[in-house]
Amino acid sequence: MGCSSDKNETKPMNGSVVVKLTDAPVNYNRVNIEILSVKICYADKMKWVALETKKGIYNLLDFQNGLSVMLANATQIPTGRINGICLETGNWNSVEIDHVNYPVMLDESRKGKIHIPVEARIVSGLTTSFIFDFDAKKSLRSAGTKEFILNPVIEVKQVQYQ
Repeated sequence: MGCSSDKNETKPMNGSVVVKLTDAPVNYNRVNIEILSVKICYADKMKWVALETKKGIYNLLDFQNGLSVMLANATQIPTGRINGICLETGNWNSVEIDHVNYPVMLDESRKGKIHIPVEARIVSGLTTSFIFDFDAKKSLRSAGTKEFILNPVIEVKQVQYQ
């Protein structure tokens, strides 16, 4: 019989997360959305965890036809099952039509947050990558002559484990 002096210490298990955004084509000059933070929600704890986010104002139309932008890239993220991702938006949202800018307001019920339901896992030693397709055409509606309301239509385009 063999003996071992190992104390069976368990180290916390961590993985990585990458969140990317792309857009379906639309007939606007620009659709600018300000992203302040990206968070993931662990299904078992219903706890939101903030990811390292590349804050900024993104023109969704720059990310069409296979192009995407990385919004978050975080390492040392605890493993577990997640059931949602939240994009927190700022106030610098606009749409440009015929070279005229119009303000875009997020639907009031959302309180500056875009919740995207997604079922995935953060796996130890792997990177979980998400690509979300933001459909600007379906997401924007006119609220009069000088303002638009954003009610985001976002599809989970891809979830990969690498």
